[in-house]
Amino acid sequence: MKHKKLRVVIITLVVLAAIVACYMGYFMRPQPLTDCLPGTQPPAAGQVTRYTEDVLEGETLELTDQAQVDALWQAIQDSQIRFLRGRGTVSAPQGGAYYEISLTSQDGSDTYAFGYSTTGELIIQGSSYAMVGEDPVGPLLAEQTAALAE
Repeated sequence: MKHKKLRVVIITLVVLAAIVACYMGYFMRPQPLTDCLPGTQPPAAGQVTRYTEDVLEGETLELTDQAQVDALWQAIQDSQIRFLRGRGTVSAPQGGAYYEISLTSQDGSDTYAFGYSTTGELIIQGSSYAMVGEDPVGPLLAEQTAALAE
């Protein structure tokens, strides 16, 4: 009888371990950044707000030039991210910046919004994500908002 109870406990633990492994494999895999953003139409305008240790209230850059919007949209499409467990914390890292990006489609029906930290962490609808591989968004944001630093 003891062996039967032990076998049931071991089988239960194995099944639970398999479920956890499947969860980790599915939710922790890299995925395109665009998969986490709602909407189907390409953006036509937007804004980027940059927060640093020196400027805690933020500085906003309106993206009215279609070339800027297209470059940022292409960088977003080229990005791969991975889900991190837990909720994200919004703060400007030491010596870095935190960006809030908001892009809107031509007719205003689709809005793409997320937060990006120069540490490579993203906040999308309150959840934390991390960049995987090459990060095309960070350098482009730094280049586009360089005029704000002056």
